[in-house]
Amino acid sequence: MIIAGFTGQLKGWWDNYLTNEQRFQIMNATKTEDEKTVQNSVYSLVMNIIEHFSGRWSDNSETIRTMLQNLRCKTLTSFRWYKDVFLSRVMELPESNSTYWKSKFIDGLPPLFAERIRKVFRGAGMSIDYNNYSYGKLFSVCTQEGLALCNEIKLNQEIKKHPLTEIQQLGDFCEQFAIDIPSKRKKSHKKDFKNKKGLPEKRHEKTQRRKAFHKARKGFIKSKNPQACYKCGRVGHYAKDCKIKDKIKELDLDDHIKDTLCKILLNSSPEISDTNEGSSLT
Repeated sequence: MIIAGFTGQLKGWWDNYLTNEQRFQIMNATKTEDEKTVQNSVYSLVMNIIEHFSGRWSDNSETIRTMLQNLRCKTLTSFRWYKDVFLSRVMELPESNSTYWKSKFIDGLPPLFAERIRKVFRGAGMSIDYNNYSYGKLFSVCTQEGLALCNEIKLNQEIKKHPLTEIQQLGDFCEQFAIDIPSKRKKSHKKDFKNKKGLPEKRHEKTQRRKAFHKARKGFIKSKNPQACYKCGRVGHYAKDCKIKDKIKELDLDDHIKDTLCKILLNSSPEISDTNEGSSLT
């Protein structure tokens, strides 16, 4: 269906789109080869079809240059795609063999890998003469260095996984030539604590903080002495239950004598019970 559809487009293009003069020029196109005139109608027809249907036969160089300038290979995973697209586009330019586009291909690779490729081409010199290298040579060197990089990464991973195996395989080889095998163990350094005493101000601050902490703890410690009544000073009851002072106030005596009796009761022995005191006062 696709072929039939395109064939119908070509027929309509030839019958309806082209003028009689254009059809005549295509059918009678010629070219000169070895001073002889040769008919070139097929080539002219193909070029006209490309011009009218794809639009790439006209001067499309600026678009291709812009595209190649922005073309990048961010990772080596996309290297094959990058190589194919770059080569297919650069060959459409009239200056495709210039050193600029060859160096541009290397610049579009990942930065570290691109520097590695430049180092290979540079060799012992200071600059790279891209005129001596074709695109095929650039591609082959990139492929070889990419494979070498993969092998290096795998080798480093294996060395990290099996460090002891490598030392065992080495055996006494280094000792035979009086070479010490470097050890990865960290050297232990003894710290001198004698000269690292705290400053006097800091020691004073620590002492003050300790005193304040212990003083605060002492405030929460309960007293071991038994609770005593603050009215009569006797142990065994609280002030709300004390009856002695109330009974003294009920006596018909002078205030001075009442105060004296209270003082005597406070200084007297706590062994006397409250009931005895009440009876003696009455």
